[in-house]
Amino acid sequence: MQHVTVDDLDQAATPTDADQRVLTDALETTDVAINHYRLQSDERLSGSLHAHADQEEVFVVTEGAVTFHTDEADDDSVTVAAGEAVRFGREEFQTGVNEGDEAAAVIA
Repeated sequence: MQHVTVDDLDQAATPTDADQRVLTDALETTDVAINHYRLQSDERLSGSLHAHADQEEVFVVTEGAVTFHTDEADDDSVTVAAGEAVRFGREEFQTGVNEGDEAAAVIA
């Protein structure tokens, strides 16, 4: 068993201003990547619309809300609130942004 406290981990360098804490190494996982994000208003999870060829992505919002946009029209966006989750398949383009006034927290 591995146990960590998210706030004890160093903040990772990101292309955005988001507070990202990488749990993968701290938990010594080998088959899953896991990160914790804290987003202030207008902050993004990633620098731009992107996809991964080799993995799915799951986002669990634990505080606030995050709006996810895909490579489709903006009307294909979805807002995920605290207590909700969203999954994107391999090669499915997406980007997430906190469009609200409150801070948001996400486990990905």
